[in-house]
Amino acid sequence: MKKQLTLLLLLTNFLFANFLFAQNDLYDLWIDQGKQPKYEFIQGFNPNKGVVIIYDNNAISGIKSFTLDANEITISYETYKYSIKGKKLLLTDYGETKTFSRDAKKEKLKLIDFKRNNKLFIQNMLSASWKSSSQSYLFIPGFSNNTGIYHIIEEEETKKIETWGSANDILKLGDSTYIEGKISKKYIMLLSDDETILYLNRGEKRKPLEKIELKESKEKFVPELISGRWMIPYYGEKNYYKFRPIFGDLSGLRFSYDNTQKYTSASKWEYSPETGEIIIDDYNKYKNAQIKGNYLLLLSEDDEVTAYERPKEDIKKFSFSDLNTIKVSEKNTSDLKKLIERQWFRSGEFYQFVFEDARTGYFHKFSTKPFSITGNKLHLGSDEYED
Repeated sequence: MKKQLTLLLLLTNFLFANFLFAQNDLYDLWIDQGKQPKYEFIQGFNPNKGVVIIYDNNAISGIKSFTLDANEITISYETYKYSIKGKKLLLTDYGETKTFSRDAKKEKLKLIDFKRNNKLFIQNMLSASWKSSSQSYLFIPGFSNNTGIYHIIEEEETKKIETWGSANDILKLGDSTYIEGKISKKYIMLLSDDETILYLNRGEKRKPLEKIELKESKEKFVPELISGRWMIPYYGEKNYYKFRPIFGDLSGLRFSYDNTQKYTSASKWEYSPETGEIIIDDYNKYKNAQIKGNYLLLLSEDDEVTAYERPKEDIKKFSFSDLNTIKVSEKNTSDLKKLIERQWFRSGEFYQFVFEDARTGYFHKFSTKPFSITGNKLHLGSDEYED
């Protein structure tokens, strides 16, 4: 009985060793009969899981996860029988076997492990753009060496801008938590706490962005803040903001516009020389701020970062001296009348001043509701009429 148990253990170890050898032998670039790349298997963070880059016409057509189980490999939801014979990879699906050859020219890449060398990993992450099959990722440092924002771009349009941070061997990207990471001169690969793999190819090398920090130079920061406009992506749409000096050089209004460029609201902003804070709406207080390239970063008292992007357009400079002030006086109302005797809009409602004479009149408020005619019914807002 003891001999049988020993023999069984030896056989199990032999099979397991062969399985591990087959796994290690799989991690390579495989080319088709036309010597074009087809599959590149990259080892993940577990022995039987990883990422495969799929090529079509010498270009990346997809990046998918795979799982190994004995002589089977599952790529996404498709399972193949596989075997490696020398320098050949055989994949069998529904009785049809395709053969691929190992690319002997593929170089072996040095990897930087996130947990073993966090500092070097972050430096590499910030040094380049990163690309999936459809999106580009830009990582921008923030108010410390281990925090910042990342910008996802799809079809040359901003998809989202969120924060990243590294602490206690954990990398946070927005709401996602990554517990492992590898980086090379060709790719970055991250493993989340739910075992999802994020794989991105290295893109162009990036230079550090020019930085203007509020605490270091208020004189440079404020003029940039109040010039042009800023944007925050929100669930596929874009909200726009203009900081304007209305009450003085260091205080004014932040005007808000929706995705259609329509004005929606205004809130007060100011820079406090006493505390060094930017204050928006009296209660949102930011202890520091940066303008990095086309990005505006506001750091709250509890270390949360709000990020804006400057749209790609000409930037018009503004200052408090550009503001025209009209004094209210019953002796001369012509200038004031020219200013306010027009249609105004705020929060979905229209307003209009109508003068009866030089000093009196009516202030009209108009509400806007959608309507539609369906069958024999008129729908007006939430109301419905038949006759």
